[in-house]
Amino acid sequence: MIRQGFKYYNANKGNLEEEDLKKNMKKWTILISISLVIVAVVIWKLATFEIFEVEEIELSSYPIRTRGYILEIRYLAAGATTRDVVQVRKKYANREIDVVKNIEGYNVLVSSYLIGDSLLHLVVKDTGYFKRPPDTIVVKL
Repeated sequence: MIRQGFKYYNANKGNLEEEDLKKNMKKWTILISISLVIVAVVIWKLATFEIFEVEEIELSSYPIRTRGYILEIRYLAAGATTRDVVQVRKKYANREIDVVKNIEGYNVLVSSYLIGDSLLHLVVKDTGYFKRPPDTIVVKL
């Protein structure tokens, strides 16, 4: 080994500092790449995280061809922090959704039928209170 200034030179291996520098650069490149992937995954998870997962169950649907939409009756269970609702909504051909009415405090649709194409007759019930009879609700479309 011959000392040349601050560098050591080995005739068999070449410049030792340059080899060490190359090894360190490879290590740092790998560490930075792994760190960036981990940070990207964490940011993606935070960006797509849903605080309240909503379970949607379709109870009934009525195609209304004269007005060009499908009338859907859905049960939305949002969990312990909000009340469950029965939702009446219009679904158009271009996938646009228009909520007609949210009916809180009920979780069962006993029956439903259309009166013409402008009224919806619903009989709903809450299974949490067995002594309470079903309620009848008429929704104007």
